[in-house]
Amino acid sequence: MLALQILLSTQGALFVERDGIVSIEAERAGSAKGWIEVNGKSGKALQDDGQGTLAYDIRFSRGGKFYVWLLCRDQGDTKTNDCFVTLGGERLYAADDRTRPDGIRCAGADFKRTCRPKGPGGRTPDALKNKHVYALVPGPGRDPLRITHRSKGFVIDKIVLALDGTTAPEGNGPQKPSGNPPIANNIKKKRQFIPTEPGPVNRTESAVTHVALERRMSIPELLTQPLS
Repeated sequence: MLALQILLSTQGALFVERDGIVSIEAERAGSAKGWIEVNGKSGKALQDDGQGTLAYDIRFSRGGKFYVWLLCRDQGDTKTNDCFVTLGGERLYAADDRTRPDGIRCAGADFKRTCRPKGPGGRTPDALKNKHVYALVPGPGRDPLRITHRSKGFVIDKIVLALDGTTAPEGNGPQKPSGNPPIANNIKKKRQFIPTEPGPVNRTESAVTHVALERRMSIPELLTQPLS
């Protein structure tokens, strides 16, 4: 039992990509130490409290370029408007396919969907700062998605990864997650764990599973919506 508890504390909740979409409620992280639960745009959200990492694992059925979107907000200033993001231990890519931003930033105290880069370092290149960031997934398998403290006060409601040329959840994201996903460690609620189905694992292992996939809209429509 102790070994299982240690495993669960270091692994992310498992989400499954289907039809090119991964849709995640932020508070369903397998681990969220250092983040606190606050009100989101629809339901709950998690706020960076000055440390820690949100841990999710994703099972991909295919490789490709996945745009990474956050439904997020700051506290109304540039000191609280970003987070570190990695997938598979790798930083994201900027629109020039070479620059590797540290993470994603938002702009404003109201929840908005954003896919804009932060960095590398303290300054985002002007030519890239209003263009989209993406992750390169090498192929089918499991990869860890990690969102880590960078700015205390940054708030995340939902996370969407959308394969280039396919579809993404519309509006604020999925209406309601399916199944019984785990609640993040730091939230004082009863936690439920669901074992993964047996099968081959290509990259990373996880002890819990969850699928979230709901309403959709086209990528062109999603990408043309205002970013700030």
